[in-house]
Amino acid sequence: MNIFEKMLKLRSIILFISKAVAIIFCVYYIINAKDYHVSWSLFDSLMPTYIVKINNLLSSIGTYILVIPLTIILGSILISESTKLHIISSLFGIMSILITAIKGIATNSVTEVTNFRLFKVSHVLSIEQKYDIFTTECNRIITEKYLGVIKLHTYLVSKLNGDMIAYHKVLENLNLPSQIKQYAQALILDLVAEFHKQSIPYFQISGKHVIYVVCGVITIFVGSAIANELVTDWGPTIKDIISGFQNINKISSNVTTQLINLTALAKEHALGIARSTTGLIILNERVDAQDTKIDLILEQITKK
Repeated sequence: MNIFEKMLKLRSIILFISKAVAIIFCVYYIINAKDYHVSWSLFDSLMPTYIVKINNLLSSIGTYILVIPLTIILGSILISESTKLHIISSLFGIMSILITAIKGIATNSVTEVTNFRLFKVSHVLSIEQKYDIFTTECNRIITEKYLGVIKLHTYLVSKLNGDMIAYHKVLENLNLPSQIKQYAQALILDLVAEFHKQSIPYFQISGKHVIYVVCGVITIFVGSAIANELVTDWGPTIKDIISGFQNINKISSNVTTQLINLTALAKEHALGIARSTTGLIILNERVDAQDTKIDLILEQITKK
């Protein structure tokens, strides 16, 4: 047997296994029809208007529509000589069903979504089932990761038990158990971040603050070193400058005192001049009065 014949035999074995898995899936979905719904999968993005109508029809039929691919796959096994049955059965994505099964076993989600190429079967969950999956996953994460952290554990449990109504709208839009578990994981991470954010004090020490502190310490050390050097090397000069300023202050204070004294003397002279001026004004008034009297006397003598 050459390599080509071995590859053909391997291909036939894989196809047979895929058909067997597809038969198991079809039988399982038909038996549990109430827990699953069927939607059209082939070319769904090319014909969105018609796909909605097809999906409405399929929702009324349910997974019982899988009797058609089940019959074709069984016929391809029983009538192995029929090439048409083999081609039509391949349209239902027998290989993809096998890959779906392997992936589902690996991720523990075997019966969530199975794509038969023509049909896609998805698990339908009631809101009670969604809550059950959600709380189970949240409690599992809290117990495994945060049981030893008492405050955080208490906070997570209280938030989970107190805010279940807030999660109702999100859970309504999630249809798969894997999606609900992912949401529970993301929610726990958000609650943990919220708890740590509340626990941080009002002042936060960031990298920038550390840099500021280091720069401040360096500045203090450098400043103290410069001050010490100034005191030792420039001490005498600084003392001379200070004493010079003190002498200048003494001289300026003496000049200020002398100016105050001169101002007092000038004020006294000004008062004396004012008194003299007042006396002259009075004297002139008296002289003017005498002149007036003399003029009157002269005028009377002249008339006589």
